[in-house]
Amino acid sequence: MAFKLDIQLAEDRLAAARYISDQFGRLDILVNNAGLARPEGTLMEPVISETSAHELHEVFDINFFSVVLLTQALLPLLKKSASGRIVNVSSQLGSLTLHATRAERVAYNKRLAFNASKAALNMFTVLLARELQNTNIKVNSVHPG
Repeated sequence: MAFKLDIQLAEDRLAAARYISDQFGRLDILVNNAGLARPEGTLMEPVISETSAHELHEVFDINFFSVVLLTQALLPLLKKSASGRIVNVSSQLGSLTLHATRAERVAYNKRLAFNASKAALNMFTVLLARELQNTNIKVNSVHPG
């Protein structure tokens, strides 16, 4: 089974929710694996203060806003599962602590849009997990690197 899902399009998100509802009646697991990084500078020495509005909007739209909106569209179906799971594929590059301490494992990447969008996704994960803590749904994020 396959169907088109452009998570940036509201009609695709709603069509996916309808399809899953019609075919299965519930959703057991949602893996949000959207990710985009635009190389409008170098990894090592981008000029953060010159990050373009285009890059910020494009990266945040896919990495954060579309993930939140897809999750919201599918949450009613996850609530019908005996043990629903939401896994957000994030990145250690979204860690404020690692960047603030200049940890070597993130020091190479200074792209504002990507890093900030993954920090926002991490916050969404934490807050959604707290909201759903007394339900049958568990929410986590993973860093696949």
